[in-house]
Amino acid sequence: YVNTMDAKELWNYFTETEEYMLKPGKAMEGFVPDWIGEFYAYYQWYYNVPSMEIIKKIPYKTIMLSNKEYNEKYGKDMNMNKIKAILHNKALSEMIKDNNYDYIVVDQFEPEKSYYNHLSDVPNPLKGITFITKAEDKCLSVAVSSLISRYIFIKEIDKLGDKYGIFLPKGANYYVEDVGIKLVEKYGKDVLKNIAKLNFSNTERILKEIEKK
Repeated sequence: YVNTMDAKELWNYFTETEEYMLKPGKAMEGFVPDWIGEFYAYYQWYYNVPSMEIIKKIPYKTIMLSNKEYNEKYGKDMNMNKIKAILHNKALSEMIKDNNYDYIVVDQFEPEKSYYNHLSDVPNPLKGITFITKAEDKCLSVAVSSLISRYIFIKEIDKLGDKYGIFLPKGANYYVEDVGIKLVEKYGKDVLKNIAKLNFSNTERILKEIEKK
């Protein structure tokens, strides 16, 4: 979330800092890099640069919100978008303390007015933000931040799975619910407070299946 690059700037970045150069060979079949995030994903794959290495080179700030904390905060006056707005504001405010930047870009999840309405109780919310829908497609820093966030998320999910001695799948499929049912049978219904978002439909289906048994 620190700057944007147009196509020319992006090309200069890769050629000057990474010594990237075009090479003769077959075309990339089935891959058309028509947006920055896709180009970066290909670059990462081509050079075999794992996320754990990228995360060492890119400045970032992470704020963790556990499922337990989410479930405690979520309610009538605190929906998911308000939680996201508060956490975005906190992370970005911390980020600019230690880093120079040209722009602050946020992948828009709500209109700007609504975003700041969520921060009405926050003292001195960060201003001067550029909100862009599908910002991953247009801003390299957002594409990279998504990569870093996903990497950290997966690592945290793995830690949570280790705690309960089971692989925790992600998403909203049958396998997710099957694992949820097994955990409730072993640890009781309260385990869902730590491994799931209680307002999601998965949780309701898991509890209904438990009641049938």
